[in-house]
Amino acid sequence: MTMQEKNIFTFLLAGTGVVVTAVVISLMFSCSQRLTGGSADESGNPAIYGMVRYADGSIPLEDEGVSVTLYPAGYDPQRDGQVADSLKGSLDADGRFLLKNISEGLYNLGARDKDGVYKVLIKELSVTAESDTLRRDLELGRTGFIKCGIDGYGVRDKGYVYIPGSDVSVKISVADIAAGRVLIPNVPPGDYTMLLYRADEGSEARDLVSGDTLWVNSSDTSTLSGFHTWEHSVKVIINTSANGAATTEMLHGFPFLIRLDNSTFTFSQARDGGADVRFADGEGRGLHHQIQRWDTAARQAEIWVRVDTVMPDDSTQYIMMYWGNDMAENTSDGVLVFDTTAGFSGVWHMDGTVYDGTRLLRDATGNGYHGVMEGGLSSVDRTEGIIGQALAFDGIAKYVDLGTIASDFIAGVSVCGWVRYEEFNNWSRIFEAGNGRRNDNIVFGNANASDSLAMHIYNDTAHLTNSGPVLRKNEWEFVCASQDIDGATRYFLNGIPAGTKEGGQSLKQVLRDSCFLARSTWVEDGYFQGQLDEVRLHNRPLSADWVKLSWENQRPGSKFPKILFP
Repeated sequence: MTMQEKNIFTFLLAGTGVVVTAVVISLMFSCSQRLTGGSADESGNPAIYGMVRYADGSIPLEDEGVSVTLYPAGYDPQRDGQVADSLKGSLDADGRFLLKNISEGLYNLGARDKDGVYKVLIKELSVTAESDTLRRDLELGRTGFIKCGIDGYGVRDKGYVYIPGSDVSVKISVADIAAGRVLIPNVPPGDYTMLLYRADEGSEARDLVSGDTLWVNSSDTSTLSGFHTWEHSVKVIINTSANGAATTEMLHGFPFLIRLDNSTFTFSQARDGGADVRFADGEGRGLHHQIQRWDTAARQAEIWVRVDTVMPDDSTQYIMMYWGNDMAENTSDGVLVFDTTAGFSGVWHMDGTVYDGTRLLRDATGNGYHGVMEGGLSSVDRTEGIIGQALAFDGIAKYVDLGTIASDFIAGVSVCGWVRYEEFNNWSRIFEAGNGRRNDNIVFGNANASDSLAMHIYNDTAHLTNSGPVLRKNEWEFVCASQDIDGATRYFLNGIPAGTKEGGQSLKQVLRDSCFLARSTWVEDGYFQGQLDEVRLHNRPLSADWVKLSWENQRPGSKFPKILFP
């Protein structure tokens, strides 16, 4: 009998009180062994044996189907298929296992019940030709979860994630990509330094833990945001309670403005243009953002961040901001922030500049309603606005031609923006869309030559003149008019409701090919004189809380949301 056999069978008979001879032990080895695993031969290769117990010391029952597997350390369960039978074993009635004839290599030793609810994984067992028999006792623990925010890693394609050297693997679905995260269940409790992603079975594996350590506890969920390799981070508090923005409605797809300056932010810590800036929600899910302005020299930046859900009357909600990663590429994208499926039809930041030789005012949405600056309007008319740059209009000839707007306004329409009137010219427009005079028009500006805000809706040639709040000259004001499907128009001034006009007309679904900022279709009407900033067009009515939160977030001197810089 070899020394290896003596070690194993001393273990197998421990606690029985039976004294046997080596001859009887050898007979048991050849005829009565109830433990399975490996194949019996005389190779002399190392064996691994031990006992499996629960944390309370109890022995797994037979119907729980507990099995033991020796996984090659680099094993990929999606690509490599089933583990060889020679590396699998079951338990005897006393919870003992034996794996024999093990080839040289680096392994992970795992055990699990048949449902994968209880597991254990011992990592990095080295087996060499010189290895003697190895004993490893295993304690089964209830599994946990890993919530991986794949947005933070820039994962945009289906694939799969897995823990190498284990049976833990999950395919990434279309729904996971849309949600920006994947949930990995049935993870053995313990610490992990690798969680790999492959786009497909033939692609190179990418480590998502990246030299860090991820801890998974029993019956708990560990979050891997994808941003742990960023050097800097800060929490941004979204306080909608009574001592904050005081909202009472849940809002979806809301674009928050984040302002940065040299009093709180060290621009030298970030890449040029803010290319490495990222945002995530409290669960580690990446959030889309658009950098409107990043001026390192002036140490100023304005960034829009789309928050999927803003909770009402909540002082605890927060998002995270990350920066400081030399490998990160710029992911700024207004199309993803101002999502047309969320009701954004056009968003003009009014930071007009020259693109490809054209004086173009860009629309941040996917509709691409980019405007051409006309009447001599150019980038020299840019001026400091409420949010970065604004455009100044002379009230004589300068305007923006938005071309054709194809959005469907049957469900309602809203126009909002920051305005600074210098003069109230006759029916001067902030925004207009239509097909000529009295032809399916949406008109938003001041009524007559007065200081009253007005929205006029034309359905064919009929219309209703709705006059709203009184405006002031030479003061920045946040104005909004919102019409619902029944034709009722609500006005807001600086975030506060400023009247409702009933009995208006709903809009038809038509193309509107005469669309402007600062100009009317009617030649006898005046041009807008003053400054415009952050003009938005929505194809839905806006709630009072949406408008209020926009005002609270965008107004000068706002500290909402609150950035907790150290």
